[in-house]
Parts: sequence; structure tokens; C-alpha cells
Amino acid sequence: MFPTRVLLATDGSDEAQRALRAAIGLCTELQSELHVVYVAPEYPYVHTYYNLRHQEEEERLRREDRGVLDEYVDHIQEAGGTVAKSYLRVGDAATEIVELAEELEFGLVVVGSRGHGPMRRALMGSVSTNVLTHAHCSVLIVRGHSGEEPGNLPGTILVATDGSEEACAAAQAAAEVARATGSEVHLVYAMQEERYRPHLGPEMWEGWEEGFEHAKRSAKLWVEGQSACRVKGQQLSDHTS
Repeated sequence: MFPTRVLLATDGSDEAQRALRAAIGLCTELQSELHVVYVAPEYPYVHTYYNLRHQEEEERLRREDRGVLDEYVDHIQEAGGTVAKSYLRVGDAATEIVELAEELEFGLVVVGSRGHGPMRRALMGSVSTNVLTHAHCSVLIVRGHSGEEPGNLPGTILVATDGSEEACAAAQAAAEVARATGSEVHLVYAMQEERYRPHLGPEMWEGWEEGFEHAKRSAKLWVEGQSACRVKGQQLSDHTS
């Protein structure tokens, strides 16, 4: 169930370092293949003149970009990870990450929440959001929290469910991660109280609370059934709100 090939997008920032360690941990525990991509900036001024001097300048800049990527790969290996393959792309970060993930059929993309890399090619919040929105596969956005060791695998995983096929797949993936990492999984279903409130007039209000409580009990039973049956081999804590 869990992706066998993971693409890590990095820019060298603190947030990218957290993503790096999380990706290493997941790939190690779940025996997935780790790939890494660095999206370098375009240099529009290089293309202003088509002559030998500017061609040499572009080649020099690309060598520098390749050097940055090689440093990232070395850092991953020093941190205990194994990189199956690395990719240097040029252009808009989100677009290049999404296209590479789709082109090579990765099952998971891992990015930091935001960053300020040394090459001024940061994985900003808008980039991670765009990757999340447009990627064909699952996306893990790794965020930092105070008091947390960088890159720690989650001790607790919260799965939001609505009973859909996609939510079931998410719960199964969470259970697989939990089994491999020793994490605790919680399952939550959120009810919308306003859907149960009457709107036709004061005479309709009588007894609506009792109906709502009945709906909550039914939802509670349904969530318990989800945690017991839908996620194989993993005991979940369930919550209804």
C-alpha cells in the first residue's frame, strides 16, 4: 500500500532538512526507494544574448546547480539515507516537482513547508501548497514544531474520514506507517451541527436536539466500525465531533 518510490524535493533550508529526515525515516522503515530533486532557478539574462560568452556563463551556473544537488545527496547519505537517483530541474519549483512526480510515477512527494535556500530557490508555502494541489500522487508536507527534534517521525497520526474511498486509502496508509514506526493512529469524523438545525420557524425547533444526539450516536457507531473493519491489522482510536 505505501509508495515504494518516494520523491524528496529539497532546497537546503531548515524546513527542507526536516523533510529530508522524515523521508529517510519513512523510506528506511517501509523499505521504499528514495529519490531527490533540486529545482534550480532560471537565469533570464543569460538568454538575452546568444553568444559564446553567455553560453559559457549558463554552463557554469548549471555546474554550480549540479554541485548544490550533489551536496544534498551527500548530506542525505551522511544522515543514513540511500538515494536511488537525483534530478536537477530548472524553472518554477512547484511545476517542475509535479511534472517529475507524474512523469516518473512516484507514489509520494515529500517537501518542507517553506524555506530560504542558499540559491534563493526556496520551497515557499505557496510552492508546497501548489504541489499538494496539483500532484497526481500523495504529498507529505513536513512542518517544524517547537520542542521537536528535526525530522522525527510522528508519534501520533490523525486521520480525518468521511467514508469515501480516498479516506479509506488514507487510513490504510496511516495504519501501515504506524505499524512500521510505532506511531499511534486516531480516526476522526466531524459532523456539521448546522445541518441538523431546523430553519423553517420556531415551531420546528422542538426535539431537534434529540435528533441530533441520535445522529451523533449513529456516527459514533459508524466511526467505530471504520476503525475496526476498514483498517486491517491496526487498532485505531476513534473520535466524533
